Amino acid sequence: MEFFDWLSVPQVFIQYFGNYFGGDLSTAQSAAALIFKWNLICVIVAAGLFLVGTVFGGIGLMTMAKRRGMKHGWMGFIPFLNTYYAGKMAGESNVFGKKIKNIGLWCMLAEIAFVALQTFALVVSLLIAANPAYYAAHTIEETGAVYYALDSGLITGAMRKLALANDIVSVIASIWWFVLLLLFFALFFALFRKYYARSPFLMTFLCAVLPCRGFVLFAVRNNTPIDYNEYMRKRMEEERRRYGQGGSDGMNGGSGSDSPFPDFDNSSASGRDSDGPFSDF
Repeated sequence: MEFFDWLSVPQVFIQYFGNYFGGDLSTAQSAAALIFKWNLICVIVAAGLFLVGTVFGGIGLMTMAKRRGMKHGWMGFIPFLNTYYAGKMAGESNVFGKKIKNIGLWCMLAEIAFVALQTFALVVSLLIAANPAYYAAHTIEETGAVYYALDSGLITGAMRKLALANDIVSVIASIWWFVLLLLFFALFFALFRKYYARSPFLMTFLCAVLPCRGFVLFAVRNNTPIDYNEYMRKRMEEERRRYGQGGSDGMNGGSGSDSPFPDFDNSSASGRDSDGPFSDF
């Protein structure tokens, strides 16, 4: 999944700054060649970033697995399997109040479906962009210069059907992204409740929404897994002592584990600097 997230980075860059690099758009052939070249560069850059993130994430998962005595840590280096393995590290997760033991498997299957949809859309887009027959001439009124740009109205025949299918697939992929996002939130929140209890929501956001999964897993690889509810209970007791409310539970006893927004609590636990997720950088 991260590949397509990374792909948008060079695409946005070229969209806004591509004109500064020049290029021949005076003919349909040269325009098609230029657009295809830019798309190819975007794919290569995204693949490189994805590979680096996968390697870092693999090191992170393998280190975490060794510390817990788990086998098959090599799965952390394999796309899709690393999602499944992260689910094994997370253990039981919660989706709308229902406990799910194999969240990694569901995330992996959903991720495979999403990548298949996105790959189809990418291939069709590249095929269309590489065909000069789909480029039409346009004139700049101020200078009278002629340039060629992609015109979807010129797409005919079988490619027209593929283009229509691509539009449908793109809509399905957008809807499926929300399903995948929900599953990823369940997986990574369960994982970071163990490996970064101080702020699991932040880490979940970086892994589920942004393509930073590999780097975050690498950063927390040496953290010791803990019981999140016990951590929050001790944290609340520490806060009560700090503000002179005593160590008894009272009406709010043990409520720290149920806090809906624990990540935005300004309090800090002991050992705050020792388990910093980015201390290695």
